[in-house]
Amino acid sequence: MMKGERKKLYLIILNIIRKGDIHGYAIAEKLEKTYGIKKPGSSVIYPLLAKLREDGFIDVVREGKRDKKIYRITSKGLKFLKERKEEIKEAERVLRAAGKFYRMGGDELLEALHEFVKSMDSLDEGQVKKIERLLKETAIKIKLALLRGEMNE
Repeated sequence: MMKGERKKLYLIILNIIRKGDIHGYAIAEKLEKTYGIKKPGSSVIYPLLAKLREDGFIDVVREGKRDKKIYRITSKGLKFLKERKEEIKEAERVLRAAGKFYRMGGDELLEALHEFVKSMDSLDEGQVKKIERLLKETAIKIKLALLRGEMNE
């Protein structure tokens, strides 16, 4: 099938559809509201919905306003979810953790790293060394905070 994060999102989207007929944009909104993540774009949601349809786990039951497709889980999809309860719990745990990471400033951190990587070729040696030092210090501080947390338990 698929690997990693896409598989987790695949399971979670199918689980959302299990709770009632829904269109793609509403799925993205529910992911954002439920898990605290940045709302996934159509380039994430619709390929997964297409894969779920291809696998026979969902059907389009009707077209809503502005030609929005409304999805419903199939009996095959229900059976698939029933067989993967633990995988769903783990996928939800990971997505909630990702949401918490974003709320803690992870989105700003990832954006800064993305900007750094994009501009790395135009930076002078001093700028690169300074950012290298910041990255290493930050990594050490995070590891120490985790270690101290484990020691306090």
